[in-house]
Amino acid sequence: MPTKRTAHKRQTSGRRSSPVPHRRPNVFIRLLQHLPGWAWWAGGAIVVAVYVFFFYYFFVSPFGFRFRALYGDISYPEGYEIHGIDISHHQGEINWQQLKDEGLIDKFPVRFIMIKATEGATKVDENFIDNFYQAREYGFTRGAYHFYSVHSSAKDQAEFFIQNVELENGDLPPVLDVAV
Repeated sequence: MPTKRTAHKRQTSGRRSSPVPHRRPNVFIRLLQHLPGWAWWAGGAIVVAVYVFFFYYFFVSPFGFRFRALYGDISYPEGYEIHGIDISHHQGEINWQQLKDEGLIDKFPVRFIMIKATEGATKVDENFIDNFYQAREYGFTRGAYHFYSVHSSAKDQAEFFIQNVELENGDLPPVLDVAV
């Protein structure tokens, strides 16, 4: 004999609750719920790769080359015919005669050279003494620069530079190189 089902109403503190119709999940959501674990990892890796690409393209790439101008190629001002370079141990041994004979920047000869002297409060550039002497011998106006380090105080670094560099009449004023 069939039984009669009776609906029991639940009493809720004075409010009537209306039945919420059960919605079936979207087809896309159901598809995502049934993906295997490797697909989730692959999708996550793709999202990370896209993020890294855009981060590099917009934030790192424009500033990635230390010797490249930030906003395109260097354009020298019209009417200025005096150009110079900076050197350190990173350039290795300099062929001073070739630099004097063939060193050109936009058809103008290299006239001055800024030479790395010190870094921090303890490092003297390994080629500084030779480069500083050779620059004068080959007729270049020379200058010395200090590469700033955050690992020692500015006062100690200034004193270290003064102890290791003897500028002479005709030399350029000292320069501080601060990497950002």
